[in-house]
Amino acid sequence: MVNLKKAFEIDDGIMVNGSVIPDSVFSSTRSLKQTYSGDLVTSISFYNSLTQTNEFRIVKVDLTYDSNEFVVGQVTTYYEADGVTVFKTSTITYNYDGDVVDDVEVV
Repeated sequence: MVNLKKAFEIDDGIMVNGSVIPDSVFSSTRSLKQTYSGDLVTSISFYNSLTQTNEFRIVKVDLTYDSNEFVVGQVTTYYEADGVTVFKTSTITYNYDGDVVDDVEVV
């Protein structure tokens, strides 16, 4: 089982839901922007440009946490080329037994 505590920056990338996305995934023509609530990452937007405006947005991941700061929800929105029109949305809900994920629901 994976312990899904927080999404946070690490030395060579970002860790989201226990998975590391290395900086090397992002070329010099792509960028990402994180939104925080305190020290918790609440959203990550990925852009197909160093200019971080909606016209270049390709994916946005919204994260929700419980009172123990465990990720309990993840909504990933994929955008059309205009960066505004939604192409697809996926939702993942995480349930815990103590501090261990015991159920994952993908919609």
